[in-house]
Amino acid sequence: MIKVHGFTVCDLVRQEQSGKFFFVGVYGSEIVFEQLPSPFVISLWMLLQSDKTGPVDFLIRGYMPEADAELFSFEGQFNILPGPWPALGVGTDLLVGQSGTLVISAKFGDEEWQELRTLQIKRKPKTG
Repeated sequence: MIKVHGFTVCDLVRQEQSGKFFFVGVYGSEIVFEQLPSPFVISLWMLLQSDKTGPVDFLIRGYMPEADAELFSFEGQFNILPGPWPALGVGTDLLVGQSGTLVISAKFGDEEWQELRTLQIKRKPKTG
């Protein structure tokens, strides 16, 4: 079984030559926009713990239940080697059309879906 640790939602993930990761624009429980719809770049990073090694297929999705809309999905495969837990980072451009709940989930191989994070998408209140 694969267990997700240290899941981060941010604007940008980079990896230094030393192997360390750094994050730019980390989000907590909400993402606030000046206006909607709005273009947006989202990056996801996670540390994975696994009791097995070898190739693993993955699917990660971002879904807004109120709009019955999938905002993004990533599909691929990575190879788990013996040793330290592997890190997985993905990112994409997307268009956020409305306020609501964003549910981010992942599926590894034949395992069940894991809900990784729920964020509120909000429009910044107008002032003045």
